[in-house]
Amino acid sequence: MRSSMLWLAPVVAIVSFHAAAIWEPVRETRNLKIAASAGQPISVSTRNGSVSIVPSDGDHLVITAELQAKTKEDLEKIHVEASNDTGKGSAVKVDFPDVKNLNGMGCSLRIEVPRAKGVTVSTSNGPIDVEGMQGHAVLETSNGPVTIEHHEGEVAIETSNAPVDASEVRGQLTIETSNGPVHVTLADGASEKFTVETSNAPVELIVPRSYNGVLAVETSNAKISFPSDSNINKKPSGKGWGSTEGVATFGKGGTESSIETSNGSVTISYAGEAEAPKPAKRPKKAD
Repeated sequence: MRSSMLWLAPVVAIVSFHAAAIWEPVRETRNLKIAASAGQPISVSTRNGSVSIVPSDGDHLVITAELQAKTKEDLEKIHVEASNDTGKGSAVKVDFPDVKNLNGMGCSLRIEVPRAKGVTVSTSNGPIDVEGMQGHAVLETSNGPVTIEHHEGEVAIETSNAPVDASEVRGQLTIETSNGPVHVTLADGASEKFTVETSNAPVELIVPRSYNGVLAVETSNAKISFPSDSNINKKPSGKGWGSTEGVATFGKGGTESSIETSNGSVTISYAGEAEAPKPAKRPKKAD
């Protein structure tokens, strides 16, 4: 189940006393299709755009590229390339003009691929969404949310100013973001180490009853909530201000994982067993 947390992108209002030209982006959709086999790695690289990778039952890599630029001439300078090598796997790359400022140019990718084993994605100013893959996944963006679901294998996620949602992950997990909430749901039987780092945002972790491990949590100006029947090694202060730390052991214990944030609560619960809120205390009767 995905997190219900809502992420609102920063809004910056710019007021100018000079008349500015209003331009409408020129858009174009390009479609590519190349042969590919399940179990191969895939690498994807673009800029100023989203990347979505979903599994397919076919034997081809199917790419839908949505491009935009200020002019048709700029649009023609963007090149979308795809290749497949039996030994190296599939590669999708968007080449932009060699300039620091893309000046309104961007490209978003939707890729249907036979289940890949090994996923590398690099983009900027856009979200990443990966579903149903295997192997080592490295997902990097900036100012964009990252979502990964039903993944079997090690995962490393890096973004900024945006949320991360990792659901049904089975493998070592590393998440690094800032100013964005994090939601993690571990797959049944998962016991590998995970590390979550964010700031100014809450973290929600859902673990299966079968989870075995030790969890160290740190935050500030907020509370830490462990399941009521977990084995608390270090009880959080629970005051809701200043720095607070907590450590708990789940099941038979094992590898130590960590969650670190600031100015945000950390909530840990068992899958399907979200604890009901405590009833409000009744006021004392007057004598």
